[in-house]
Amino acid sequence: METKIQQNFGGKMPQVIEELLPKGKTGSVEVQRDLPYKAHKQHTHPNDEVLHIVAGSLTFTIDNVEYECGEGDRISLQKKLTA
Repeated sequence: METKIQQNFGGKMPQVIEELLPKGKTGSVEVQRDLPYKAHKQHTHPNDEVLHIVAGSLTFTIDNVEYECGEGDRISLQKKLTA
């Protein structure tokens, strides 16, 4: 999986969960809600990860480049990526 941002992907929660669940195999989807201005420390992702912003916005940095994402955007992060 390559790291990419898909803007205005859209979708409501049930649709997003169904789209993100792996097809034909066991898998899971984690739903997380952060309070406004929540900051996460820089960390390395051990697995491929997909973030879908249902509401609000997200700012994150990869290789000293800052990205702004908002409602409906989907972010694919490859494993071993530090963000």
